[in-house]
Amino acid sequence: MRIYNDQKFAKGTAWRAVRLMDGKEPRPNPNGGNLPGVLGPAGWQKMPNPGDTIILGKLLEFAYLTDPPNVQFVKFNPGQEPDLLWSRQHKMLVAYPHLSIPGVRLGNVSEKLRQEYARWAQRGPRGSTQIQVPAYKITPAGAADTVVYRSSKWTKTPGDPPGAQEYIHQFGEKVVFERGRGEVPSAIVFRGGKMDVLPAGIVN
Repeated sequence: MRIYNDQKFAKGTAWRAVRLMDGKEPRPNPNGGNLPGVLGPAGWQKMPNPGDTIILGKLLEFAYLTDPPNVQFVKFNPGQEPDLLWSRQHKMLVAYPHLSIPGVRLGNVSEKLRQEYARWAQRGPRGSTQIQVPAYKITPAGAADTVVYRSSKWTKTPGDPPGAQEYIHQFGEKVVFERGRGEVPSAIVFRGGKMDVLPAGIVN
């Protein structure tokens, strides 16, 4: 993962690893219980329905820490990057690598979603669409560390990739990475801590 050549991100990951060892970062607990920093049993739970979401861009790669501290990297091949979605209802980032999101219907956007997208992209959305999400089950896999995505936010050119750029976000405290089943997870979820999506981007 190229961003770890950057000293800033490497230091952030080392800081998270120390927190993980100290029990201050969330991690799966195969034996259950409520120890500090432990998520609980690492079993499969039904994923929350994300409800209305906005598309932030394409998820290119991400990293997370397992316990004992070990950095795991996931990178998608060009052309196979899933859409990265934001659910304000659950304050979570979501991607579905195996789902194809239908084409956008122009102009068919609720006022609530229009405002949410405009706050992110600094322009109104082109339209909206609906997807049927299976009842995926997810399990906590570790402490979320970084996410790299491509987005056309803040540009006057709608669509992706025209006008798009790559962005890197390093998560703050207590953000969890949860995954669905499969070698390529059926669902990818980041949630927890003080994560939010604002005009500045993904923030902690």
